[in-house]
Amino acid sequence: MADRACTTKNVLCTSCREVGQTGCVNELVSSSSWDILLHRIGDLLMCYILRHSSIFLPVKKSTFFQVTGLPLNVLLQKPISTSTMGKNRQPQSTKQRCPMSCPICFDCLLLNSSESVSVDSLISRHAVFYNRGTSYNTFHGNHILNKKKRPDALSLIRHIFGIKGCCAKFMRCDCHGSTATNSNCLHLWLPKLMNKLIRNSKRCQYKKLLLKHCSVNSKVAPNGPKNHSKAQYSFGGKSVYHDQSYVQLEAYSTHQQVVSFVWAVLTRIIPEPLLGNSYSKRLLRINIWKFIKLRRFETFHLSDCIGELKVSHYSWISNIRLSDCFCSTLMEKEIGLSNGSEEQKRQNLLHRWISWIFSDIVIPLIRAYFYVTERESRRYDAFYYLKTVWRDLTSSAVASLNRQNLKVLHGTSRKAIRQLCCPSRVRFVPKAKDMRPLVNLKAQSKDGLLNKCHLIIKKVRDENPEMFGSSVFDYNNVHRNLYHFISSVRSHLKEKLKIYVVVADVSKAFDCVSHDMVLKVVDDVLKCDNYVLRKCTKVVCNRSKNAIYRFDSNVSISNSNDVCDFSIQLSSNGGILVDQEHALNFFNRMRRGFVYYNCYMNESKYGFNFELPNSENCCNRIYRGGDGFSFIPWSGLLINCETLEIQADYTRYLDILISSTITVNMQSSTKYLQRKLCHYMRPKCHPIFYDSMINSPGTVRLNIYQAFLLCAMKFHCYLRSMADVNISKLEQLYIIKRTFRYMHSLIIRRIQDVELQYNVRPVLKLRRKETMWLGLSAYLRVLQKKQSRYKDLLALLRKEIGRYDHLDRDNDGLRYAVEDFHSSMFWKFKF
Repeated sequence: MADRACTTKNVLCTSCREVGQTGCVNELVSSSSWDILLHRIGDLLMCYILRHSSIFLPVKKSTFFQVTGLPLNVLLQKPISTSTMGKNRQPQSTKQRCPMSCPICFDCLLLNSSESVSVDSLISRHAVFYNRGTSYNTFHGNHILNKKKRPDALSLIRHIFGIKGCCAKFMRCDCHGSTATNSNCLHLWLPKLMNKLIRNSKRCQYKKLLLKHCSVNSKVAPNGPKNHSKAQYSFGGKSVYHDQSYVQLEAYSTHQQVVSFVWAVLTRIIPEPLLGNSYSKRLLRINIWKFIKLRRFETFHLSDCIGELKVSHYSWISNIRLSDCFCSTLMEKEIGLSNGSEEQKRQNLLHRWISWIFSDIVIPLIRAYFYVTERESRRYDAFYYLKTVWRDLTSSAVASLNRQNLKVLHGTSRKAIRQLCCPSRVRFVPKAKDMRPLVNLKAQSKDGLLNKCHLIIKKVRDENPEMFGSSVFDYNNVHRNLYHFISSVRSHLKEKLKIYVVVADVSKAFDCVSHDMVLKVVDDVLKCDNYVLRKCTKVVCNRSKNAIYRFDSNVSISNSNDVCDFSIQLSSNGGILVDQEHALNFFNRMRRGFVYYNCYMNESKYGFNFELPNSENCCNRIYRGGDGFSFIPWSGLLINCETLEIQADYTRYLDILISSTITVNMQSSTKYLQRKLCHYMRPKCHPIFYDSMINSPGTVRLNIYQAFLLCAMKFHCYLRSMADVNISKLEQLYIIKRTFRYMHSLIIRRIQDVELQYNVRPVLKLRRKETMWLGLSAYLRVLQKKQSRYKDLLALLRKEIGRYDHLDRDNDGLRYAVEDFHSSMFWKFKF
């Protein structure tokens, strides 16, 4: 306060230093009139008048003495021009008018008029994914740093910190009304830094930095063909691309490369004082890395952007002091803009600054230079492809689709597109050596044509299953067909006769199969003009009249010409036969393909369990486990080639990390972990895995044990990703046991549903305590590989399994299930 008083020019403070005038000023401002004024207006407004107004009191006739404000002799040295006075007298617009017309210091305005932002607010990532557009400007559209715009420093400050429009005009006032120039004043150097930020954003060499930090030369074959749009086609319409053409499928930028590029741009755009000290820079880069490595469906909150960043790391925020200023109190009283302590207000400035860096710098940079997508084998990870690389990848895929049944609508008006039956956007997902097109027809079917078609076909299938042959649409159909087949060949299985299994996959069914032939088949199936999908009957009993009334209503769909405009995608075919000659004939017929339908099999996706002549060019996808049994993978199932028992197919986890198959919410909790684990168990509870009419007791329990093995691995991945969430060991044990109970109850419920809805009588021979024992055994087996992390939890699990008193001693099925060589693939998983 003393240093501040020495620099001010207020007459009231000057008289305190001049002894000769002290008595006179004290008498003038200590009279009864001043006491009345103080009583009427209060302390705050009185302090404001004494600081910011010039008051002259009469001492003699025609003589006035100045007691407050800037000395008149100083003011007369800087006369105000007439034009300036006229400009200041112009009426202000009612929209921009503020209740306070007095000068406000810059620090107070910045702290008190900034809109508060919650740390729980989401940083939207939707704009990052699947953006194919390119633009000359890195910051395009309505972005404040767009080259077409010419923002000034004050407008950028208002945008970043959310300063309301009614207070924006006060940002040009001198700090505390002083005429002296102070180089350390925030009002002077913050706009200079903002102007520098604007200039840097327009001059930054973004593409040079991109090539420096995200070079893909090492991933692309040096001798690869330059023109990737040319494709060669073999018989059946199957496209065969050059091997080197799709080397670029692996030419995505790593997370570290993307972070390096983003950080290089940030350090060149944002002036160094605004980035804080060296510790804050390191923390900010770590938070950017966390944002970049997020999985596809994970969210990021402002609290995650802040992390361990503090106000003390940013001197330009921490140096704002309001201890000797009444502006904040006046603004709160007159305008009501801000509440909270001074520290909370500075914290809000930090939140708005970091939020702006992520929302307006980091996300637009990624959106401008990267195409972000998932891959078919890793559906939850985010891959960052340079847009130039992605353009080369998709050009050949688009050319292939355009030669087949699809047509690119370039230059077509939106009105013409709407008149088409089911137009839709196509996006591509990288596969191992190819690109898979994805078309979302549901989003474009506003009138529900496709839903109506699906309902009609489903109704016809249920009423006339013989018209669809052995076609299956879900695991329930597979369960029903396999149940009846095994019932018919049970004698062969008991005699251990050879069972022949053939699996074939249609090559590019969506692209190549003739739609005309498919529609012809559908016309033979859909012979009626109208289909009644639901019949409702309501019976009302009127006791007074002893009468019963019946009301009937039907829901029907007409089979018009528009309804037939759809296509059916063929995916895979297979057969289980008991005669080798029939199996060989079936395989040869599938291998020749169906010319009229333009339908051919994929040579690399056959599966068979017998010797074939001239099968050198056929790839036999057969899996052999550590126990010596052979299985054929089909639609997520493993079919035992000898017994036809069904197990779940976990082979897709062999080449990926288990952590890449989960989605973690940064704001997680105990209930969140429990919900995630129970959600994982749902598809593993289908009756086809636990029906004793299909599987032996050992296989039924092996399916449960393997489901819990993978669940335990995901449990570890969730806990490692939720390092900030404190979950006690007892809570972890409760979550684990809750998962066991949920799975057993769901299996029983699914068994009952199948029995009611399908012509199947499944048999479940499984006790709840067996499910609990298998689950505990699986968790113990998996978590023993992480003993240092789960020492206390392992002790609780051993104590819990001890309550079942060696249940496996008299149960051959349990002992069979927990033997390691039956689950040999699980020990190769990386988690």
